[in-house]
Amino acid sequence: MRIFRLLPLIMLLTLTCVTTEASTMGETIRMEQPRGKKHHKKKPHHKAPPHHKKRPAPHRRPHGVVIHHNHIPYIYSNGRYYCDRGGSYVVVRPSIGMIVPSLPSGYVKVKRPHGRIGYAFGGVVYEKITSNGAFKFKIVGFL
Repeated sequence: MRIFRLLPLIMLLTLTCVTTEASTMGETIRMEQPRGKKHHKKKPHHKAPPHHKKRPAPHRRPHGVVIHHNHIPYIYSNGRYYCDRGGSYVVVRPSIGMIVPSLPSGYVKVKRPHGRIGYAFGGVVYEKITSNGAFKFKIVGFL
């Protein structure tokens, strides 16, 4: 009778030892594998909204009008401002006070303080001015 009572206990201990040993062997096998390149599943690439995209810098001089501001030449083309950085032209943020000859299509009128009308394009606010008898646009702020 005692054998029958001990039998379930022996089976339980045997099963526990075998399971523990198998788990240890699995870990040992994993550690002994040669280390090479790890292959990870590619995560889905989430695209940033268009206003957060970084545009690649053009390598050649972009077409546009040269504007000098604080003795630095900028190229103004379709509402974007470029500056020469070591032979490569990159998009830069304009400075308040810069004057451009015209606005690109797609600008919108905005109300400014004291009843003034401004023009906005690409997050830049312009004010219409007269310079040498011609209408031009001066940067007065940002949205």
